[in-house]
Amino acid sequence: MSWLYDWAKRFSTIRASSERVPTPLEVGALSEELQYLALVITGTITPHFYMEAEELLKKSAEFHKMMSETKREYAQRVIRGAREKGVKDQVLLGSLFLFDSETLSSFPPKQVLKLLKWCVANKRAKHIIKEYLSRIDLDYYVESDRRPLKELIFKTHAKIPSEIMDRLMNPLKSPKNFNYIRTSIPKEQWPSDMQISAYAVLSMAKSLAERFGEDWMVERLREAKYLTSDKYFNALLALSDSQLNKVTQRLTELYENSVQQSYKEFLLDLPIRRVRVVIDVSASMRNYFTRVMSMISPFALIIDRLVLFSDRAYLEDKERLMSVEGIKQIEKNAPFGATNVRSGINLATQDLGDQTILLVTDEQENIGTSEPIQTGNPMFLVNPTPYPSHIPLKNVYYLPAMNTETLGAALRFVQIMDIKKVDTIISTLHKD
Repeated sequence: MSWLYDWAKRFSTIRASSERVPTPLEVGALSEELQYLALVITGTITPHFYMEAEELLKKSAEFHKMMSETKREYAQRVIRGAREKGVKDQVLLGSLFLFDSETLSSFPPKQVLKLLKWCVANKRAKHIIKEYLSRIDLDYYVESDRRPLKELIFKTHAKIPSEIMDRLMNPLKSPKNFNYIRTSIPKEQWPSDMQISAYAVLSMAKSLAERFGEDWMVERLREAKYLTSDKYFNALLALSDSQLNKVTQRLTELYENSVQQSYKEFLLDLPIRRVRVVIDVSASMRNYFTRVMSMISPFALIIDRLVLFSDRAYLEDKERLMSVEGIKQIEKNAPFGATNVRSGINLATQDLGDQTILLVTDEQENIGTSEPIQTGNPMFLVNPTPYPSHIPLKNVYYLPAMNTETLGAALRFVQIMDIKKVDTIISTLHKD
């Protein structure tokens, strides 16, 4: 445990200094096995969530390296199980240190290239990338991930079939690559059979529907898989003022179905506390409203109270999170006035059981007292603005990003800490 103790002590000092806030830390409160499990499944180094992405990857790379050297078999079980739950960056990083080309091959070249720098000191890194390139579908990625694939090949001097290399070096020989098409060909000349991901279809829903027609869009949306409700929600907002009724109807169906299922994809097959969501709808948060709603909506079914606050707090109908029209009504009801955080916390904690509290605010409080807030329950604070401005809260975890995946990781952390049994948690990852 000395490695974890020393690491935790260093990190506590860094965090307290950079955030100018005293940071109590239970050094060594978690075993290395449980700490590693939490790191991989949540994508964060617990119990501290407030870390920049680069800092997180740098420090977690140290942990992956240590576990691959001292507890390799255990780390392998965790990595493969977490991948089955759709976990990304930490699984990829662990795969590099574990020399697990099978798991690594489930990632596209772009993601592999992004994290490769964290294990360049590993002498086997070049060899595992060669193994990775021998496993993936080069014919597909030469179209969809051309530049990252090209860089990985050049870094490792891997032997690639000449036909693939020819297409890789000459984009004109890959006429169906959407990334190439989008940057090189006028929209009115885009081919209808181009290779484009479901995510890109949603991101450019309005533009593509206008170019190819609604029937083409509806057909492409039938192929959409593994997309969470926030992606459909953002596409629906982009189409809200259009006359594309067929596409809008199909997206609405996909959104509502996804809301019913999304939270299951993010959480472990373990008991989960209900969530009380407290959202700042003051004037300074107006521009973040859509972003907040898209993050919260996948977890609508486990929310037992939806509290909004500005000058004062009020209860909103949580069922409105289940539809885009309902979310528009929430926005219509929002006052967007001053900021009274304590009014929101006080309403959320009435009749409080063991629920987890999620507070979304920019922390620019201008009404109320300055007394510290303490609930006794786990509280996660999401600040979507680029500047940290901590209000006095106790028993709080700060989330570093504003997206559905981060919130899912936070709730998985609660599940892990409620159970704290490594074997029980790992068994849920490998279920058929």
